[in-house]
Amino acid sequence: MKHHKSVHAIILFKGKYFIQKRDNKKNIHFPNFWGLFGGKIKNNELKIDAIIREIKEETNLKINKPKKNLNF
Repeated sequence: MKHHKSVHAIILFKGKYFIQKRDNKKNIHFPNFWGLFGGKIKNNELKIDAIIREIKEETNLKINKPKKNLNF
C-alpha cells in the first residue's frame, strides 16, 4: 500500500474556528462529515506551501506564510 503525505489545518480567526463540512457525495472520502482543510503534498512541495495551496483551493482564502517557523 502506497502512503501519501498530507497536511491539514484548523483556521482560527477572531477567536472562532473555521473547519470544513465535506460535501455529501458518495464518491468522496467521509461525505457529509466535519473535517480539517488540507490534502496531499505534491512532489517536492514544502508542507507550508501545500497547506497554503490547499486552503486557497478549498476556501479561496489567501494565507500568508508565517513569519515564525512552524513546528511540523
